[in-house]
Amino acid sequence: MKTFLLAPLILAAFGAAPAFAGGRPVMYVVVDRVETTQDQSSISMIRIWGSFTRAKNPTLQLADFSKPIDGYIQFGRGSDKEAPKWQKAAGTGKAVLVGCCAGAGAFETVVIHPANEKPKDGGENIPYPTGHLELFGDMFAGGRDDYRPEVKTLLAFVSAKQKVCPLCGGASSTVANNPGPQPVDDALVGQWTVEFANGVVETCDLVKEGTANVVEPKRSSPGKVRDVMNGVVVLAFDDDRIERWTKIGQRMVVEHWASSDQFPSGPPVLGIAAKMKSKDKEQKEFHSGGEDMTLAVRKTLLGKWKIAMESDYKGEWKFNVDGTVDSSTNGAKAGKWTIDLSKKQVLIKWNSDAADKLDLPLDPKSTTGSQVGRNNYKLEAVRVP
Repeated sequence: MKTFLLAPLILAAFGAAPAFAGGRPVMYVVVDRVETTQDQSSISMIRIWGSFTRAKNPTLQLADFSKPIDGYIQFGRGSDKEAPKWQKAAGTGKAVLVGCCAGAGAFETVVIHPANEKPKDGGENIPYPTGHLELFGDMFAGGRDDYRPEVKTLLAFVSAKQKVCPLCGGASSTVANNPGPQPVDDALVGQWTVEFANGVVETCDLVKEGTANVVEPKRSSPGKVRDVMNGVVVLAFDDDRIERWTKIGQRMVVEHWASSDQFPSGPPVLGIAAKMKSKDKEQKEFHSGGEDMTLAVRKTLLGKWKIAMESDYKGEWKFNVDGTVDSSTNGAKAGKWTIDLSKKQVLIKWNSDAADKLDLPLDPKSTTGSQVGRNNYKLEAVRVP
């Protein structure tokens, strides 16, 4: 009887120790960044970018590990509770331990895509396997495995990658330490319009040598291209803002961080960048019609215009992404704008039931127009830089 009571007495005397898993993890990951998409109230996709090494045979404790690979893994639903943990690990440069001797679920077989492989729409929809993190304490197990050959090799790989691509690891301090601008491909050179989800529209000029200049309604700043790799461009602006541009077809997905210390683990503001075309090309698109021409008109229209009418009216109109118009005389959301290709005009219907129009094609330096259905006073519109 005394023998059976021994264990309970020890627990009563010293308390229950926390239960940690045994053996070696199945995978080690140094996280660069984490991307998620949300559907209603839950995360529908998680994509983890970084450097990976995984046991070749997860069931063997002495199994060899794969060579480190720079890339990403992707899962479908189920990561709501653990996604924040991955996000906190991003940019730390530490190895995250995944799984244990009991396995790691889908982490054992999920495809590790190389970084230069473009993620596909939809991608893998394998449910995220929960319960395989923090099995040895915190995400990094306090660095307990840093002495292991596979972890040493992984961390050396990450260090070498940082020398080639200083921003890939996500350390915000490397933005300031990067020595100078990086040249960009000819396809990126020119003026781009970026429409952000929060309604802000910016214009960004990219120069071949890697310098940049951005203009927004309440902000302007020079900047430099700090990194170019696998279709991803990182811009660092003099006002301490960071943008990461990723090429998707003819456009760029833009992630914007309001300060460098938020990059890359902080939540960015997302936008779409489209390259502005020359006036000759815009004229050609206008006469050929179609979606390309509509997009060209829209890109030119968005922003502020100074208006002068024959009636001596002078004011400023701001055309917003959501189709509304702000007026310096009548206030915000004073009207709505629509593009009418058949009549070659941008029609502005004011809340007062009055209407004006701008003639197409638009010329930022001088666009003609007139009132509609009133005195038909002519007007001139000049876009504010």
